[in-house]
Amino acid sequence: MASMSYLLMHRLQDPPKPPTHHQSSSAAPNHKTATSTSPQIGRVLGRPMEDVRSTYAFGRELGRGQFGVTYLVTHKETKQQFACKTIATRKLINHDDIEDVRREVQIMYHLTGHRNIVELKGAYEDRHFVNLIMELCA
Repeated sequence: MASMSYLLMHRLQDPPKPPTHHQSSSAAPNHKTATSTSPQIGRVLGRPMEDVRSTYAFGRELGRGQFGVTYLVTHKETKQQFACKTIATRKLINHDDIEDVRREVQIMYHLTGHRNIVELKGAYEDRHFVNLIMELCA
């Protein structure tokens, strides 16, 4: 079981991501990262912060939940569409809330490739949001 835990944490630290390009959209809240010489580490994912909008263009809202909103997004290079679950970090009040998001990301990465489970394509964190890019189920 210890090796499974290591695998999940390793996947959380280094998820695969498509190449990035810069452009912004006005359909969803503005996601910006700090501009410093050394990248800031996100408090939720524990990885360097990255602006999801450099890779994806945000479209219409698909749904809304307790912690965030899900948007239709389009990969800027491939034009492929995905769903982006955007979780406001200000709503992650206590340690358990943060652990729940981390656990969700770990589980989704672990289950990637199963034909009956939505696939997580990438996880991004900036100063205000955690963004989970997932397979779009239209």
